[in-house]
Amino acid sequence: MNWQTYLSGTQWTHAAGFAILAVVLISTLSVSIARVARKRPTWKHGILLSALVACLLAAALGTITGIRPLSIIAVPVAIIPNIDAAAVTVGDNLVLDDPGLIGVKTHRADSRERPVAEPDHTSSTSVIKPGLGASDGALASLEYRRDFQIQWPIILAALWSFGTAWLLAFAFRSHRRGWLIRHWATPLNVARLQACSTVARDRVRLKKMPAILQTAEVASPVVHGCRKPVVLLPMAMLDSVSNDELTDILVHEFAHVVRRDTMVIAAETFARALFWPIITVHLMIRELGRAREEVCDNFVLSYRDPITYAGTLLKIAQSLKPSRIVIPSVGVLHWRGRFETRVAAILDPQRSHSHHLSLPIFILVASLFVAASIVISGTRLVATERPSTIETTEKKETNAKAVESKPVQSTRVITVRGTTKNLEGNPIAYAKVHLISLHTPRQQIAVTTSDETGNFVFEDAVMPVRPATGVGSLNVFGFAEGYGFIWHGLQHVAPGERPEHEAKGPYDNNFFNGEEIRMDLNFPLERKLFGRVLDDQNAPVVGAEVSINHLDYLYTEGRAMRVIEREFFGLKLLPKSKRVVQTDANGNFTFTGLPKDTVAWVQLTHDDYAVQKRYVAITDQAISQYKYVINSGITVRDGKDVRFPIFKTQAVSMSPIVFRVVANESVSIRIIDDQNAPLADALIFATSGDRGTGTSIYQKTDAEGVARLALPPGEYRLSIDPVKLTEFVPFKHSLTIHADNDNQPMNITAPRGAVLIFKAIDADTGNPIAGVSFWCELDESGGSHSVQSWPGYGNDPVTDRNGELRIVVNPGTREYGVDELEMPTGYRCELPVRNIDCRSGSTLRVTFELQQE
Repeated sequence: MNWQTYLSGTQWTHAAGFAILAVVLISTLSVSIARVARKRPTWKHGILLSALVACLLAAALGTITGIRPLSIIAVPVAIIPNIDAAAVTVGDNLVLDDPGLIGVKTHRADSRERPVAEPDHTSSTSVIKPGLGASDGALASLEYRRDFQIQWPIILAALWSFGTAWLLAFAFRSHRRGWLIRHWATPLNVARLQACSTVARDRVRLKKMPAILQTAEVASPVVHGCRKPVVLLPMAMLDSVSNDELTDILVHEFAHVVRRDTMVIAAETFARALFWPIITVHLMIRELGRAREEVCDNFVLSYRDPITYAGTLLKIAQSLKPSRIVIPSVGVLHWRGRFETRVAAILDPQRSHSHHLSLPIFILVASLFVAASIVISGTRLVATERPSTIETTEKKETNAKAVESKPVQSTRVITVRGTTKNLEGNPIAYAKVHLISLHTPRQQIAVTTSDETGNFVFEDAVMPVRPATGVGSLNVFGFAEGYGFIWHGLQHVAPGERPEHEAKGPYDNNFFNGEEIRMDLNFPLERKLFGRVLDDQNAPVVGAEVSINHLDYLYTEGRAMRVIEREFFGLKLLPKSKRVVQTDANGNFTFTGLPKDTVAWVQLTHDDYAVQKRYVAITDQAISQYKYVINSGITVRDGKDVRFPIFKTQAVSMSPIVFRVVANESVSIRIIDDQNAPLADALIFATSGDRGTGTSIYQKTDAEGVARLALPPGEYRLSIDPVKLTEFVPFKHSLTIHADNDNQPMNITAPRGAVLIFKAIDADTGNPIAGVSFWCELDESGGSHSVQSWPGYGNDPVTDRNGELRIVVNPGTREYGVDELEMPTGYRCELPVRNIDCRSGSTLRVTFELQQE
């Protein structure tokens, strides 16, 4: 940011900026805290109401400080002072000292131009030539820039004001409509209504009975008006509810009256109009509306059982007719969000039924938010000058040259070619093909379309690469009419020439200099994935989110052996509608346009239930499991290293899928070490099935080593990962959750691994050798893989400058050896393999001597 430009702006610009900052921070914080306190409606309402007041106060302070100079906190910001000449002339050369001349190229004694970042407001760049006077060239350039400067603060303020005026006009129109409805409503003089209203008034301790009117313009009971509120009931409502139900409705509405909620509604309307571009304010007001209804529900729940009251609300909701909400009004069904969520909250046995917040607590909360509002909105940036000298400029230029002397390549220009065909080999014209980078963050590089013959090309595409290695990872995927989308496996583009000993093989996914980068796409037919979500009563679950998190081929033989190189690694870059859907009113969901003969890892998520995951086969064949290549190992045959596939069999479902969800129980477990000390930050994965077909949950232990799992009753397997790179290794444990669980923490002891310290030295000199990697024997298959610093931690470590490599391994006896394929240049190892017995809690040092060739 150009602080000098900011600080030279108008006073109201500064005031508005910090007022907006205060509103964003306060509204965000209040929503976060309120969601934590969701089981205490009075606390939630007090927090959000205090935040609303603080936001309006921030706007008021911003208005006041925009007119009169006022600051609570002054933050100094160092800038280069303006000088009349805007530059200092050194001999025949000009050195700029005015940051206002950003975008000007300067000439120094070495006759080289030093470019400076161009300003945001123009693409033009003035050039000051050697010997040009500052008063001529520099000031002329400054004047040129100012002539074309766009007054963004004024434009933004005008747009903001227009939006506020529009919303206020809409609110006034709604307010006027409400008064007309109230004026034409007819009084109700029914004996049963008077009896029920008297009971309701006594239960909420209302001093004065409000008028109760009847009108056809409202769909549900509401309270309207700030100074003299009235209760508006829909026509013929008295004939459809019992006396107890009518009493409950009136208690809820009278609670709004006694709490003066219509005044809060008016404040919300003003805040919504004033802060309309700020999303967090709308979220805060939405949560405040929910909290208000929950508190008024508590007035009813103080004497009525939750099931009966929930039935009353459902009965009213089913009789609703379309109707516009009038302002300011509030009612029993003015709930923003899913109705099921409100009913679930009413039936929650852990919910607090209090309907009053202690006054000292409310004052404390309100004071904290108001103080934050005053401090943030009263903060100002104050300019402090620092010397601007030729030495400072010289130092900056020297540092810039030092950076330029160490260039870091972060991108690479490549050309990718390929064809789009169907599985019969016929070309597909006009298929849309995407080229993506799989570095973090994953991003799309380019998009193209295949021609009439099915050929496509990405010419001179700019691909991000890792600065340390120059390697880039990429992927292509495509869409074609009438076919399922398809992808090409993970590919790497490496710098330099291909090593002589590394011939291009069938599973090689590396491209080197001079090699054509080709990725063909073979489109399968499209298929659907569909199903339904039901609860334990066979009722549909509405609004559950179903997502596809992974996608792999059904038939994996002949493809890449590592799942990460074969599956659709760019799935997250697909449009969200292709990978995430929600269940409808009948609990149904459907994915379309999926590729045939693939397997999707589908996840079900709902706020009220545990996560469920399944593998789903997208195929025309009826199968219940499939066998796929999960990884590969290396063995020696006839004196040669041979890579072989490692298979895994996985249970799968098929469309139509039926997810059944069950209410959760809570259980606590504590992870401790062999000294009974708690292990914090341990990851716990609980599942009732395997990775792809069971109910599951991830949790992390707190500082006391405790994790709380919310899962339905049943048998679970726990996969527990202690803190990575410690001496404790991942392990398994079984867990049974009963319906009457007492929630007492259960202690689970984490096992210690064995510490291996490999040392690589020169056999002749004894000097340490860095960069040596090692392998170990696979326990389950007899193959091998590269050792890692910690079980399950893939960092492919090598020896450091001291020739040492420390790893933590699972206890057991297995072979370890030097990776001769990754041997440092000029070395070999005559005794590369050792059989090592690793015992729990032990530390072993193993030295490997390498001979020079």
